Amino acid sequence: MELSKSHLENIKALKSAILQSRYRAASLVNKELLTLYFAIGKFISHKIKEEKWGAKVIENLSADLQLELPGLRGFSSTNIKRMRLFFESWEEQTQIRPTLSDQLQTIDLEEITFRPTVSAKLEKSFFGLSFSHHLEIIQGTQKIEEKIFYIQKTASKFWSLSTLKNHLNNQTFQKTGSLPNNYFKTITNDEVRQKALQSLKDEYLLDFINIEDNEYVKQPHERASIGIILCKEKKNKIVEFSFKDFNKAMGVSTYKTSTVLPTAYKGVLPDAETLKKLMD
Repeated sequence: MELSKSHLENIKALKSAILQSRYRAASLVNKELLTLYFAIGKFISHKIKEEKWGAKVIENLSADLQLELPGLRGFSSTNIKRMRLFFESWEEQTQIRPTLSDQLQTIDLEEITFRPTVSAKLEKSFFGLSFSHHLEIIQGTQKIEEKIFYIQKTASKFWSLSTLKNHLNNQTFQKTGSLPNNYFKTITNDEVRQKALQSLKDEYLLDFINIEDNEYVKQPHERASIGIILCKEKKNKIVEFSFKDFNKAMGVSTYKTSTVLPTAYKGVLPDAETLKKLMD
């Protein structure tokens, strides 16, 4: 039975609404969890300062919570300490009501509100990250600018936890914008320039590249191309002459080749030793 175009459009509309609702529900749950963890972190932090709590107290709290709420997950002593870290890492960047001594026995689930200096940069992305993502960023960065960078990137690029870890290990923040390029002279649009800076990698792996012919053709909707000059190593003089007389956007990066044959090619291509013998 062939479905009418109108029916297919109705199905598409319903599917879209369902998926949007699921996403919004998941986002709201995640926001509530982060708000809870932040509030608990604040509670624990203040207790440690005011009543000199030690590690044993937190361990007892965790054990007793398990008795009060059987099957409770995510509130081990280690995780409770992480909540404290979460709070203290963002304490200076948030607007927190003063806590009176007689209020230390209650936990106020107030919404996390950022100071004006960082609010605009975080309001759309902070609650889009899981607690695990936030912990990786906190533990892998030092400056607030770094934290904001990785939060925005993780939210906008939908980075998995492993992808985020790779970017932290590769120091993507430090490398962004630091590679030799002439983008500030050749790209006038700030947004486009920033995207170009972020797309320029420190090093490229050039092995078994397979590019279709149509990828060389510039599409009508695409902007001007950005050139990348690949060098075995970056030297100041090479970089200087690379940009000389160029009025188009160019960046300089290094490349490397792999010494390992991809699994798909094993048994199809001869190994290095066989190739040497054939060439002798």
